[in-house]
Amino acid sequence: MKSWKNKLSLIGILTTICIFSLTGCGSSDPAENTGNYKQTVQIAYPAEPNTLDPHTTGATATRELGRGIYEGLFDLDANFEPKPVLCEKYESNADHTEYTFYLRKGVMFHNGQEMKADDVCASLNRWIARSGITSKSIKHNEKFEKVDDYTVKIKLQQPVVLLPYILANYSKFAAIMPKSVVDEAGNGNVKQYIGTGPLKFVEWNKNQYVHLEKFAGYQPCLARIMPSYDHV
Repeated sequence: MKSWKNKLSLIGILTTICIFSLTGCGSSDPAENTGNYKQTVQIAYPAEPNTLDPHTTGATATRELGRGIYEGLFDLDANFEPKPVLCEKYESNADHTEYTFYLRKGVMFHNGQEMKADDVCASLNRWIARSGITSKSIKHNEKFEKVDDYTVKIKLQQPVVLLPYILANYSKFAAIMPKSVVDEAGNGNVKQYIGTGPLKFVEWNKNQYVHLEKFAGYQPCLARIMPSYDHV
């Protein structure tokens, strides 16, 4: 009996409610909603993430929540081709050993800070070191480097033809976050969940819910389709 009680208890703990407040601090009372849209959507999810740090785990629970909070330089389009999201465009040399990324201007983090090259370099260099997903491609401790506030470059010792695909990968994806958040985390997990995505982190009540709200300053990119939060 005890083992069955433990299993039922575990199931109860793992069933979390993820609250996406799509229009800020709206009421759940239908009478206070505008049109046919509810102010708050509650989504039951059968597992709780160990962390909301997308650089350190490929767990589905982290990925599903993280894709709303964070964005990367690339995302996959309807044909599963990498398309620029936080960069406007990129260039590579003939043998794919040097890539230059030109960042979008005016993209804001949830804390009101503009995303710039320092943030991108800090995020992607941490991603290289922590995710392990790049170990077969970036083997010689290469780093992303700032050219100017809106330009980032990486030079590789061997060709990496699929680098845009790797940057768009959903597992331990290359999320961009403020440099200050990366610096604060050190060798541990990030303590602040700040990105440029359509959903802004509000609160995590462990074993109960994660509360996200719509980011009013979000600037959607048409290439971003998975998941499609652009019009919430």
